[in-house]
Amino acid sequence: ELYGYPSNRLALLAGAAISQRNVSVIDTFTRADAATTLGTSTSGTAWTAIAGPTNVLGISGNKCYNVTTGNCRSTIDAGTPDHISSIRIDTKSAEMYLMVRCVDTSNYVRIGVTSSVGQLKFQRITGGAVVVDTLLNITPQDGDDLTVRCVGGQITIWLNDVLLATITETQGLTATLV
Repeated sequence: ELYGYPSNRLALLAGAAISQRNVSVIDTFTRADAATTLGTSTSGTAWTAIAGPTNVLGISGNKCYNVTTGNCRSTIDAGTPDHISSIRIDTKSAEMYLMVRCVDTSNYVRIGVTSSVGQLKFQRITGGAVVVDTLLNITPQDGDDLTVRCVGGQITIWLNDVLLATITETQGLTATLV
């Protein structure tokens, strides 16, 4: 599981058949401000920027933020392809995503909002192109919690613990980067 904030997710974890004892990465971002890197997670795993040297994510006020205006992406290794990733959307931006099952910079699955729609979407990126683009018909707000569970060929998405969709997706079945 990857958590960007502390929260009580016991019921969700129990329903996912993934034990809280198996948490592989936790990051509360409670560390010194940094304008060049996300650094090392609370649980000791380092973040890796994957989108060019001018597109940087950093930490400010114990929160991840987009330092530049480019396509900023960082990954962290969850250590397993079957995981739960959860983030709090502190301030919704025009375009933002939670990437899961990241194989490389051209092949991954993401859930987030686009500037053209503003509602949550499930997208599969293959060879650098969006090949699956599914609108989830809900507009996230500041403070919302987005949770994604990847287990085998199923990706399940919740917003504020309300089930939005379960999608069958086989790309990246062995990918551990989030």
